[in-house]
Order: sequence, then C-alpha cells, then structure tokens
Amino acid sequence: VLVKDASLGGQFPVMCVTLMNPRTGGVFASFGAHPSFEVALERSLTELLQGRSFEGLNDLPQPTFQSNAVTEPNNFVEHFIDSSGLVSWRFFSSKSDYDFVEWDFSGEGEESNAEEAATLFGILEEMGKEVYMAVYEHLGATACRILVPDYSEIYLVEDLIW
Repeated sequence: VLVKDASLGGQFPVMCVTLMNPRTGGVFASFGAHPSFEVALERSLTELLQGRSFEGLNDLPQPTFQSNAVTEPNNFVEHFIDSSGLVSWRFFSSKSDYDFVEWDFSGEGEESNAEEAATLFGILEEMGKEVYMAVYEHLGATACRILVPDYSEIYLVEDLIW
C-alpha cells in the first residue's frame, strides 16, 4: 500500500492510496477528495475496496512504461469507474513533481460547510473556470449537482448522449 498526497503542491484537497498485489504485480490507485486532509485520506481508503472482492485483486493491470496508454481518455474513465485504469511506472518514482504541503481546506464552526464551499469555488475561479450548480430537494433529501465545463467531464463530450 502506497499513500500519496495528490494535492499538486497544496492546490487541491486530494489524497491517493495505491494498492499493489505482490503476487501479480498489478496495481490500482484510488483517489479521495475532501477539504479535510484526514477525510480525503479516509475516502481514498474506502474507495479502494468498494465494490471489489479480494479475488478481484488478482486481475489488476501491472504498471506500464507506455505513456500513451496512461494518457488515453478511456484510461481516465477506467480510473473513474473502478480505479482499474493503467498506472505509469513514473507514479512510483521517489522523485516527486511537487513538494509535500500540509494542506487543510476545512472550515470551522457553524458556517464550516459554507466556508469550505467558498474555498473550493474560489480555487475554480482562480483557474478561470465557470461553475454551474443545481440544488434538488426531494423526499426530505437535498442533492447538489455541480458542473465545471472543460474540467469536470469524465467521458468525452462526443460520447455523451444528449
């Protein structure tokens, strides 16, 4: 098991947990995001085995040196669906592209959720991204859908059915 800060130098509230099967050499990386470092780590751990059997760990792909396979759009989709996409051997390098930053985007007190949302929306604004949000309430439950064009899409636009 390999735990990594995936915040890109403290820019984003993201952690990564990578599992390697020592018998097969297969790996998969699971990412978790949350304003709190600890909760982001917990989310990446819970995503690691969600919907997966221990026998399924024998079918993980081995890391690759083929960068075109790693950057291929469908590989990104595989990571999104079940973390089974290809991982580059560069991912395991001891030399990091970013310095570790002890990040914490969490708010405090009664307004913590509003503070956290403002911080996260501020990150997107600094990136020049537009954010569209819809809030739905049904049967006493609230759901929020957030879209960020050219940023939040998982599937290629031409693959979406309108």
